[in-house]
Amino acid sequence: MNDAVQSASQPFEANVTTHNCAKCGKPLPTDAKFCFECGEKVVNKGTVICPECGKEITQGKFCPECGHKFTPNICPKCGNTLSENAKFCSECGEKL
Repeated sequence: MNDAVQSASQPFEANVTTHNCAKCGKPLPTDAKFCFECGEKVVNKGTVICPECGKEITQGKFCPECGHKFTPNICPKCGNTLSENAKFCSECGEKL
């Protein structure tokens, strides 16, 4: 009985963590939609958040939901204005 109580008190997320928050680096469970520590929206690999409509979509040149054109000087994840030769977003760290 004591073992059952002790194993129940172990942190749940320790067994299901598969990735870290892009903003703060805290471990996240597989199905997390937001970071429990900083509140950052979790974006799946290969997808971006459209700065126009806010939908999570597959990365491309246009948003299939609203038609927003992703320009090279705007971060496709957070909408931050980027310098001309940026390889990463200075606001969210998204690789461009």
